[in-house]
Amino acid sequence: MQITLWSIVAASQVAMNGKASFYACRALIGALEGGFIPDLILWMSYFYKGSELSLRLSWFWISRYVTMVVTSVMAFGLLRMRGIHGLEGWRWLFLIEGLITFAIGISSFFLMPASATQTKTWFRPKGWFTEREVGIVVNRVLRDDPGKGDMNNRAGLSIRDLWDACRDVDLWPASPIDFSRKRLTLTKSSALLHWCRLHDTPKHTGSVHHINTSFIGIRSGKQTTTTTTWI
Repeated sequence: MQITLWSIVAASQVAMNGKASFYACRALIGALEGGFIPDLILWMSYFYKGSELSLRLSWFWISRYVTMVVTSVMAFGLLRMRGIHGLEGWRWLFLIEGLITFAIGISSFFLMPASATQTKTWFRPKGWFTEREVGIVVNRVLRDDPGKGDMNNRAGLSIRDLWDACRDVDLWPASPIDFSRKRLTLTKSSALLHWCRLHDTPKHTGSVHHINTSFIGIRSGKQTTTTTTWI
C-alpha cells in the first residue's frame, strides 16, 4: 500500500505548477516514504532470524545503489522527451518513473504476503510452504526472538505511541544529526529540481539536463528503495 500511494504522489508531480503544489507533493512524499525501511525490515523479520537479516539487508542496499545508476541513465533519456505533448522533460521523468513504481507497488500485493503463515490465497492456492515448512519457519523465528510470539509487533500505532516516541530524549540527538547529513543531498536536490522546473527551456538545455540527471541520481535511490520494496 505504501509503495502504491507513494508512486501516485510521485507521478502527480507532473501537474506541479507553483510553490504550493511543489511543497505539498514533497511533504506527502516524505510522509509516505518515512517508515518504509523500518516496515521492510520488520516484514523480513517474519521470515528470517536476526543473524540472517544482515545478508538480506546488504542485498537490499546494493540494489538501491544499482538502481541509482539505472535511473540516472533513464533520466538522461526521459529528460529529452521535452516538448512531447507539450510537456517539459522533468514532467515526463516523474510521470514515467511514478508509473513504473506504481506497477511494482501493485505487484507487491501479490508477491509480498503478510507472513509465512499467510502465503496461501486465491491466486496462489498452494502457497509458498507446506504445513511442515510453515511450522519450521515460524518456530525458528520465535526461538530466535520469543518477543514476536505475542504479535505486538503487528499492533497498530496510536497517537499516544507517536507522542511517546517524540518525548524519548534518547532519540533527540539522532534527529539533528540525520537531518544535517541529508541536508546537502535531499534538500539541495529538491531546490535544484525547483530551479530546473523554472528554467527547463531550450535556452538552458545543457545545464538543465546535467542538473536534472544529477538530481534523479540522488532521488531515485529513495524511489527505488520503494521499488525493491520504495521502501
